Amino acid sequence: MKKLSLVFVFVVALFIVNIDAGATGLNEEFVHYKISRIENFDAAKGVEKAWALEYRPGADPVIIVKRKVKSATYYMVKSEFFEVCYAAGHKGFGVAIMRNNWRDVPEELSNAVINAEAMKGQSILTPNKIGDEKALELIACYLPGLLNDSYKHLLN
Repeated sequence: MKKLSLVFVFVVALFIVNIDAGATGLNEEFVHYKISRIENFDAAKGVEKAWALEYRPGADPVIIVKRKVKSATYYMVKSEFFEVCYAAGHKGFGVAIMRNNWRDVPEELSNAVINAEAMKGQSILTPNKIGDEKALELIACYLPGLLNDSYKHLLN
């Protein structure tokens, strides 16, 4: 009977670990990505740099535009169907509300693609001060988690 109890506890523990590992949301489809600087970007007023983010070669890239405003640096992630803003400031780095005058995509469309709960969960990805390279890596890693499941194909 004691052996049966130990086996039961072991099986339950494995089950819990398996569920926890699956809950990370890691999708092999978005593990590999390429970020390249856009040299001849038609920069609007206040835009410092721009990059193209691709999760699959040949796919339409997501454009990341950097702006500095006062004491914060903003990275606007833009595609044809959604936009989201990440900010690096005194509280750290994470998702921020995008200013209306920076929008190119209708807010209603973007809100349909982006998961509001996931945005709350990404409000602070790190409390540390970070540079462009780390910000771009964090965006590439966490962006797929912001999209509702039925819209993840937009990144491919």
